[in-house]
Amino acid sequence: MKFTTEVAIPPPLCTITHSDVGLAIGSCFTTYIGERLQQLKFPILVNPLGTIYNPFSIAQSIDILLGNKQIQDEDLFLEQGVWQSLYLHTKYSSRNKEYIKQNIAHLQTEFSIILPQLQYIIISLGTAWVYKHKQLGCIVNNCHKLPAHNFERYRLEPKEIVTILANTIELLRSKTNTELHIIFTVSPIRHTKDGAFGNNISKAALLLAIDELLQLPNTYYFPAYEIVLDELRDYRFYAQDMIHPSDTAVAYIFEKFQSTMCNEQTHTMCKTIESINKAIQHKPFNNTNPEYTKFISNTIEECKLIMQTHTKIDLNFEIELLQNRLL
Repeated sequence: MKFTTEVAIPPPLCTITHSDVGLAIGSCFTTYIGERLQQLKFPILVNPLGTIYNPFSIAQSIDILLGNKQIQDEDLFLEQGVWQSLYLHTKYSSRNKEYIKQNIAHLQTEFSIILPQLQYIIISLGTAWVYKHKQLGCIVNNCHKLPAHNFERYRLEPKEIVTILANTIELLRSKTNTELHIIFTVSPIRHTKDGAFGNNISKAALLLAIDELLQLPNTYYFPAYEIVLDELRDYRFYAQDMIHPSDTAVAYIFEKFQSTMCNEQTHTMCKTIESINKAIQHKPFNNTNPEYTKFISNTIEECKLIMQTHTKIDLNFEIELLQNRLL
């Protein structure tokens, strides 16, 4: 007897290993998945420009990362003593205008270093609704709580989304390689401010666009949205706001993602790293116990061995924490 409708996930076009450099960009759901990959020591950059919800702003942010769009003085405005940009998340807001520009320039330099190694990108689309600044005529990444009358709100059509993201994918592949894999997801988080109907047509527009984009080579869709709607269709799988998925739901979706996108060898390495994380989190009653110190020493040696055999896995922070336990 089954009590859920299990979502069938087709075989992926690629697998993700600890040798593959990745980028996760988009909605806060991207952060959920990306941070779990980081915890398992996958070399992945997660939402470097902050959370981004709509396809246009995702494409625009990739332009910024690539250095095609620079943040200039005219892109910044002063509001209540804080400099902000309509192109940037609030994480880059500052009382110092030059600090913002320097931060973005530094990020662009860092991204240019990993760009040639980039092998996959996870793009999580949150909404098809966008806000256009009436005076400046630009679609914004963040409204920064400016008065609503400054913006025109409208929904991107599927064809617009396809054009925007197809151009971005082509640009990225021209900067990296034609084999660059694109993994799309639609965020299962409902945008209740759009209303139930507005949220549904927004998600539908995103899904229709992705369906077209899957005709491009090396593109894949992971059904996080469908898993929440069909397999986890119960409010016990939501956080207290009844909008965001709970930690249990996120863990379940990540398990599905991991089992779909990772091979057996990578699974084994993930389990090893999880055991190292548990060793760090463990608090003994007596840290001078010979058995405990031997356990810590063995774990340190295991970390060093992993780094020797997997050059892109960095466990120096974990080694330092464990060594401090021996002092």
